[in-house]
Amino acid sequence: ADLTNMLNPIIDRLDKLEAKEKSSDLLTDVGGGIRDIFTSQISNMKARINPDLVNIGMINDVHYTDRDSFWGPDNDAETGITHLLNIGEVSEKLDFAVSVGDNIDDNNKDNHFSIKRIEDYGMTWFTALECPSAVLLGNHDDNSSHAKSSGATGNDYLVPDSKFIQAYRQNVNLFGEKRNGNSNYFYYDIP
Repeated sequence: ADLTNMLNPIIDRLDKLEAKEKSSDLLTDVGGGIRDIFTSQISNMKARINPDLVNIGMINDVHYTDRDSFWGPDNDAETGITHLLNIGEVSEKLDFAVSVGDNIDDNNKDNHFSIKRIEDYGMTWFTALECPSAVLLGNHDDNSSHAKSSGATGNDYLVPDSKFIQAYRQNVNLFGEKRNGNSNYFYYDIP
């Protein structure tokens, strides 16, 4: 009974996330939510989106991490994941949105840090957005840029494709995108 009581809140949260319910309660714990500095820009952008045109949102080079020693005292990359909330705020007016890579910043140790960041990024992306969307990979996402510079090799170092397939939902074709199997790359026809 104790285990069930502990798991129920987690199961409820996962059910909401999987159902793609957008709730400020679910998203305010992501980097503290939308930062005040962006609220007026988000409103301005939302007002300027022309519904008679094809509107595609794009975000790149978030480099989400919590390694503040690398990014400096302002923790810019730690709050980078909040940019997903920003695009989520305008997503109801978008025909498609894409995150085009370097979503996380890799780590110079094993792949566990990177896998956790990838999972966080994917869950936040697919929860915050209310339009068809996809997440692509950059050279930092699989931890290979540190592998290349340090000469490290092995399965404990690089993030396996299976982690991206799961976190970035490459195997479910959520929005009718056309993929070659579980490939991260795809095309999507906008009506």
